[in-house]
Amino acid sequence: MSTNDHVATAGTTPTAPTGKTLSLQDVTTYLRVGRELKPVILRVDLHIEPGEIVGLVGESGSGKSMTARTIGGVLPKGAVAEGKLLLDGKDLFEMSRRARREVQAKEIGFVFQDPRAYIDPLWRVGDHMTEAMRVHLGFSRSEARTRAIELLDAVGIDQPERRMHQFPDELSGGMLQRVMIAGALSVNPSVLLADEATTAVDVTTQAEIVKLLGRLSVERGLSVLFITHDLALADIVCSRVCVMYAGRIVEVREGRQIFDDPIHPYTIDLLAARPTIAHRVARLPVIKGVPTSAMDAPAGCPFHPRCRFALDECREGVPAMVPVRGGMARCFRAHEDLAAMSAAMSAQESTQESTTESNFSPTSGGRDAAHG
Repeated sequence: MSTNDHVATAGTTPTAPTGKTLSLQDVTTYLRVGRELKPVILRVDLHIEPGEIVGLVGESGSGKSMTARTIGGVLPKGAVAEGKLLLDGKDLFEMSRRARREVQAKEIGFVFQDPRAYIDPLWRVGDHMTEAMRVHLGFSRSEARTRAIELLDAVGIDQPERRMHQFPDELSGGMLQRVMIAGALSVNPSVLLADEATTAVDVTTQAEIVKLLGRLSVERGLSVLFITHDLALADIVCSRVCVMYAGRIVEVREGRQIFDDPIHPYTIDLLAARPTIAHRVARLPVIKGVPTSAMDAPAGCPFHPRCRFALDECREGVPAMVPVRGGMARCFRAHEDLAAMSAAMSAQESTQESTTESNFSPTSGGRDAAHG
């Protein structure tokens, strides 16, 4: 069940979505490294409807945050982005830099992982909340203050008038994250980018923030990109999940599908590496090798050095995204049941490990006992 489902069953009456559709088409972003431009995300296609929460998952360095920064226009100096960034059909990349920044400032809200790193410790909460409304919406001081109090109340902060006068160090991490969410909503954006927004808080606060994002996406018609490394959380929150590796999206599925029937070998291995309480295992599976970025990716499919199913063609060319089983996957073997093959291989490896451990157990009469 998605967060939107939880919200509906909790008695909330969602308003009709009034947001805007966000669409990335063939977007590539380069960072300047010395005199060269190096890719950090490659040919990304992404689509989010109003009122929808789409997850973006993957290991550190896969390009998740750079995707969000490309959308929000907060890339490092010298970065170059190309392709199409469409908001309600209008391509932001075709606008002048000034016009694009104005649209991004008004239409796209950003919620970062650690609010203490992005909220000025010398500013009171009220200053943080009202600045964008006064700059971008032309609100007077009193109008901005009234709106800020309403927003703080809307995200579940008690005594909002009092909080307006407090400094960030007087608030808990969870409360400060709510302040950041309220601030992101202050200019009535149509898109919300939540970049690891629940990582730095405890599980109780995490659940509250997840529920809040779900409610806001429905009530305000927000198009939400939810970036996380937590697959279980993505399962709860998102209606669709995109898996990213080395700057490329390698699989896109409906939320539950990707967990019940993964297609791409990377997705299969990510899910297999999750701890579970369903059964005991002697050792959690790991993905061999180390993650790579788009900058350092090898020729061919970037996952092939770590993939158990790699073919010769995987080393030579990058597979295209192909439709399969109600989703999309970037793999030459996407139409095979690799998940079943992986499960069989893992079971065989587990049996071999158990046999080896039994042979070397001091109580089994094996060599350890013989030499004891």
